[in-house]
Amino acid sequence: MRYRTFILWCIFSAIFFLSALYITQDIFDSEKVSILDLGELTFVGKLILSLAVTLLILHSVWTLDISGGITFVILSLLTGLIIEVLGVNYGVVFGGYYVYDPLAYPRVLGVPFLIPLIWAGFIYAGYCIISSFYLWTDRTGFGGHPKRIWHKILFAWSEPLRLDTLG
Repeated sequence: MRYRTFILWCIFSAIFFLSALYITQDIFDSEKVSILDLGELTFVGKLILSLAVTLLILHSVWTLDISGGITFVILSLLTGLIIEVLGVNYGVVFGGYYVYDPLAYPRVLGVPFLIPLIWAGFIYAGYCIISSFYLWTDRTGFGGHPKRIWHKILFAWSEPLRLDTLG
Protein backbone atom coordinates (compact mmCIF):
# COMPACT_ATOMS: atom_id res chain seq x y z
CA MET A 1 0.00 0.00 0.00
CA ARG A 2 2.85 2.36 0.78
CA TYR A 3 4.30 2.15 -2.74
CA ARG A 4 0.93 3.20 -4.17
CA THR A 5 0.97 6.43 -2.17
CA PHE A 6 4.54 7.10 -3.26
CA ILE A 7 3.66 6.54 -6.94
CA LEU A 8 0.60 8.81 -6.74
CA TRP A 9 2.58 11.60 -5.07
CA CYS A 10 5.35 11.28 -7.66
CA ILE A 11 2.84 11.60 -10.50
CA PHE A 12 1.14 14.55 -8.78
CA SER A 13 4.50 16.29 -8.23
CA ALA A 14 5.47 15.74 -11.87
CA ILE A 15 2.17 17.27 -12.99
CA PHE A 16 2.75 20.26 -10.71
CA PHE A 17 6.29 20.99 -11.92
CA LEU A 18 5.54 20.32 -15.58
CA SER A 19 2.51 22.63 -15.31
CA ALA A 20 4.76 25.40 -14.01
CA LEU A 21 7.07 24.78 -16.98
CA TYR A 22 4.12 24.76 -19.37
CA ILE A 23 2.76 28.03 -17.99
CA THR A 24 6.11 29.81 -18.30
CA GLN A 25 6.51 28.39 -21.79
CA ASP A 26 3.06 29.75 -22.65
CA ILE A 27 3.88 33.19 -21.19
CA PHE A 28 7.06 33.61 -23.22
CA ASP A 29 5.75 32.03 -26.41
CA SER A 30 4.00 34.54 -28.66
CA GLU A 31 2.05 31.91 -30.62
CA LYS A 32 -1.18 31.15 -28.81
CA VAL A 33 -2.55 27.62 -29.04
CA SER A 34 -5.94 26.41 -27.89
CA ILE A 35 -5.38 24.15 -24.92
CA LEU A 36 -8.44 22.16 -26.00
CA ASP A 37 -6.81 21.19 -29.30
CA LEU A 38 -4.95 17.97 -28.53
CA GLY A 39 -3.16 18.06 -31.89
CA GLU A 40 -1.61 21.45 -31.13
CA LEU A 41 -0.46 20.75 -27.57
CA THR A 42 3.27 20.76 -27.02
CA PHE A 43 5.07 17.68 -25.78
CA VAL A 44 4.95 19.04 -22.22
CA GLY A 45 1.20 19.66 -22.51
CA LYS A 46 0.59 16.13 -23.75
CA LEU A 47 2.78 14.75 -20.97
CA ILE A 48 0.79 16.69 -18.34
CA LEU A 49 -2.49 15.43 -19.78
CA SER A 50 -1.20 11.84 -19.88
CA LEU A 51 0.02 12.03 -16.29
CA ALA A 52 -3.27 13.53 -15.10
CA VAL A 53 -5.28 10.75 -16.75
CA THR A 54 -2.88 8.16 -15.30
CA LEU A 55 -3.28 9.69 -11.83
CA LEU A 56 -7.08 9.66 -12.15
CA ILE A 57 -7.23 6.05 -13.28
CA LEU A 58 -4.62 4.70 -10.84
CA HIS A 59 -6.15 6.42 -7.82
CA SER A 60 -9.69 5.36 -8.71
CA VAL A 61 -8.68 1.75 -9.40
CA TRP A 62 -6.60 1.53 -6.22
CA THR A 63 -9.36 3.14 -4.15
CA LEU A 64 -12.48 1.51 -5.60
CA ASP A 65 -10.98 -1.69 -7.07
CA ILE A 66 -10.57 -2.21 -10.79
CA SER A 67 -14.21 -2.56 -11.84
CA GLY A 68 -15.47 0.19 -9.53
CA GLY A 69 -12.70 2.60 -10.55
CA ILE A 70 -13.12 2.12 -14.29
CA THR A 71 -16.92 2.30 -13.96
CA PHE A 72 -16.67 5.51 -11.94
CA VAL A 73 -14.36 7.16 -14.47
CA ILE A 74 -16.55 6.11 -17.41
CA LEU A 75 -19.73 7.34 -15.67
CA SER A 76 -17.99 10.62 -14.85
CA LEU A 77 -16.89 11.05 -18.47
CA LEU A 78 -20.41 10.33 -19.70
CA THR A 79 -21.95 12.70 -17.15
CA GLY A 80 -19.63 15.51 -18.24
CA LEU A 81 -20.24 14.77 -21.92
CA ILE A 82 -24.04 14.74 -21.54
CA ILE A 83 -24.07 18.00 -19.59
CA GLU A 84 -21.74 19.71 -22.07
CA VAL A 85 -23.68 18.44 -25.11
CA LEU A 86 -26.89 19.81 -23.58
CA GLY A 87 -25.18 23.13 -22.86
CA VAL A 88 -23.45 23.57 -26.22
CA ASN A 89 -26.22 22.29 -28.49
CA TYR A 90 -29.39 23.23 -26.59
CA GLY A 91 -28.41 26.07 -24.24
CA VAL A 92 -29.70 24.32 -21.12
CA VAL A 93 -27.99 23.51 -17.80
CA PHE A 94 -25.78 26.62 -17.70
CA GLY A 95 -28.39 29.21 -18.64
CA GLY A 96 -27.66 29.83 -22.30
CA TYR A 97 -25.75 28.86 -25.40
CA TYR A 98 -21.99 28.84 -25.43
CA VAL A 99 -19.33 27.61 -27.82
CA TYR A 100 -15.85 26.20 -27.64
CA ASP A 101 -12.97 27.14 -29.88
CA PRO A 102 -13.94 25.93 -33.36
CA LEU A 103 -10.37 24.72 -33.91
CA ALA A 104 -10.44 22.46 -30.88
CA TYR A 105 -9.96 18.88 -31.97
CA PRO A 106 -11.04 16.08 -31.43
CA ARG A 107 -14.71 16.69 -30.70
CA VAL A 108 -17.52 14.46 -29.51
CA LEU A 109 -20.98 15.78 -30.41
CA GLY A 110 -19.61 19.33 -30.61
CA VAL A 111 -17.68 19.15 -27.33
CA PRO A 112 -13.88 18.98 -27.24
CA PHE A 113 -12.83 15.59 -25.84
CA LEU A 114 -10.77 17.23 -23.12
CA ILE A 115 -13.86 18.79 -21.47
CA PRO A 116 -15.51 15.52 -20.33
CA LEU A 117 -12.08 14.41 -19.15
CA ILE A 118 -11.86 17.53 -16.98
CA TRP A 119 -15.37 16.81 -15.68
CA ALA A 120 -14.26 13.29 -14.75
CA GLY A 121 -11.36 14.74 -12.76
CA PHE A 122 -13.61 17.17 -10.89
CA ILE A 123 -16.29 14.57 -10.20
CA TYR A 124 -13.68 12.16 -8.88
CA ALA A 125 -12.16 14.91 -6.72
CA GLY A 126 -15.63 15.53 -5.26
CA TYR A 127 -15.98 11.82 -4.59
CA CYS A 128 -12.65 11.84 -2.74
CA ILE A 129 -13.77 14.79 -0.62
CA ILE A 130 -16.99 12.99 0.33
CA SER A 131 -14.94 9.89 1.16
CA SER A 132 -12.75 12.05 3.41
CA PHE A 133 -15.85 13.25 5.25
CA TYR A 134 -16.67 9.62 5.93
CA LEU A 135 -13.28 9.14 7.55
CA TRP A 136 -13.39 12.41 9.48
CA THR A 137 -16.88 11.78 10.86
CA ASP A 138 -16.14 8.10 11.52
CA ARG A 139 -19.11 6.95 9.45
CA THR A 140 -19.50 3.83 7.39
CA GLY A 141 -22.42 5.01 5.32
CA PHE A 142 -26.08 4.13 5.40
CA GLY A 143 -25.74 0.57 6.57
CA GLY A 144 -23.45 -0.34 3.73
CA HIS A 145 -19.86 -0.68 2.73
CA PRO A 146 -17.94 2.64 2.89
CA LYS A 147 -16.54 2.22 -0.64
CA ARG A 148 -19.92 2.01 -2.36
CA ILE A 149 -20.54 5.04 -4.55
CA TRP A 150 -24.29 5.31 -3.84
CA HIS A 151 -23.60 5.62 -0.13
CA LYS A 152 -21.37 8.62 -0.82
CA ILE A 153 -24.07 10.24 -2.95
CA LEU A 154 -26.66 9.76 -0.21
CA PHE A 155 -24.20 11.14 2.32
CA ALA A 156 -23.55 14.20 0.13
CA TRP A 157 -27.28 14.92 -0.09
CA SER A 158 -28.19 14.11 3.49
CA GLU A 159 -25.59 16.18 5.32
CA PRO A 160 -26.71 19.62 4.02
CA LEU A 161 -30.33 18.67 4.75
CA ARG A 162 -29.42 17.58 8.26
CA LEU A 163 -27.45 20.79 8.89
CA ASP A 164 -30.47 22.86 7.76
CA THR A 165 -32.64 21.25 10.40
CA LEU A 166 -30.08 21.98 13.13
CA GLY A 167 -29.99 25.73 12.65
